[in-house]
Amino acid sequence: MVRTFRGVEKGETFEECCIREVYEETGYHVEVLEEVRSKKNDVVEVKYFYVKVIGGKMNLHDPDELIHEIAWRKVDEVPYDDFQYKEDIEFLKVCVKEKVW
Repeated sequence: MVRTFRGVEKGETFEECCIREVYEETGYHVEVLEEVRSKKNDVVEVKYFYVKVIGGKMNLHDPDELIHEIAWRKVDEVPYDDFQYKEDIEFLKVCVKEKVW
């Protein structure tokens, strides 16, 4: 699984944020294995991680109540609008399909 996120909390590393966000949005506990891409501009820094599911179960724990549904999908079935950074869609598809990490 490749995971992106936003919203690093004060005192939190990007890796800690990734672990927390995955849990909040999916119910799964993950271990960060490797950073696969990082990009930064004047406004935002984005990091992509390869993670391994190590526990939990599919369940929403979204304190912000912004997520209404979670589901496993094939990468080609993910709606275009579900990608936050549209410019990274092809990179993410390659990572998932070819496990380029």
